[in-house]
Amino acid sequence: FKLDVNSRLVSQSSTRGYMSTSERAKSLLHDAQKEFEKSIHLDPDYSLAKENLYYSQLVLAFLGETQSLNTDEILELENVCSGCVNGCNYILNNKYGKAKSTFKNHSSKCIKCKVNQDFKKNTLEFTLPEKTKEDDLFNDIDMFCFDFSLTDSDFYEKLTVSSVGVETVNDIKVYRLKRRIKGKRTCVGIQEIASKNEAYENSVGIYVNDPESKILEHYKQIRRIDASSQSYITILGTNLTFLLIDGVVKKWFYFIEM
Repeated sequence: FKLDVNSRLVSQSSTRGYMSTSERAKSLLHDAQKEFEKSIHLDPDYSLAKENLYYSQLVLAFLGETQSLNTDEILELENVCSGCVNGCNYILNNKYGKAKSTFKNHSSKCIKCKVNQDFKKNTLEFTLPEKTKEDDLFNDIDMFCFDFSLTDSDFYEKLTVSSVGVETVNDIKVYRLKRRIKGKRTCVGIQEIASKNEAYENSVGIYVNDPESKILEHYKQIRRIDASSQSYITILGTNLTFLLIDGVVKKWFYFIEM
C-alpha cells in the first residue's frame, strides 16, 4: 500500500470482538476498501486510492476471498509498477516462475520488486497463533484497543500522536488510549466498575463495598497511592487497581496493555 500523508479522512473502523487472526485481517481490509471507495467517490481522479483499493482486493484474494480484480485499469494509472501488479497476480495464480522473473526484471527500478524477487525465501515459515476469546474479552466486553474510532465511542479525542476513546457498556465505563511513536503502536484499555454487580468478576474476588482489610490480609505485593481519604491500591501481578474511600472499595479497574 502507499500512504497519502495529506489525507483528511478519519478512519471509521468498528470494534471487532472475538475474531481469528485471519478474520481480523479480512475485517481490517474490508474497512480499508470502504475508505478507498469513499475517497474515489469524492475524487474520481484520486489514483492513489484506486491503487490501494486494488491491492486490498488482491490481499483478500490471497486470503481466500473471491475478488474481481481489474488489473488492466490499474496498469493504466501513472506511477504504478507493472512488475508489482503482474508479479503478485502470477503468485495468486500459482505461476511462481513467471512471478520471480517479473520481479527480477523490474528490480533495478522498483525496491518492492527487488525484495519480492526472493518471495519464496522471504516467506515466513510459521503460523500466527489464532486469537482466542480470552485474549481481549473481559466482562464480555471487547478490550482490543488498536482500532477504536469516533463511531464506537461516547467521547473521542484525536491528539498529535494519540487517540482517546470512552464508552459506557451497560454500567461499565471503558477507556481506550492508543498512540504511535516512530512507527511503534501501543494501546491501553481500562474498565471502570463502580457497581456491585455479581455478573462482573475479577481474579481476586474483591469488589465494591469490600473493606480494605480484604486486600491487605491476602496480598502483600501491592502498590499504594494515598490522597486524603482516598487510596488507590494495585495488586502486583494482576491487572487490577482498587479505589478506596475511607477504607472501603468504591471502584475497581481492570487494565490491559497491547
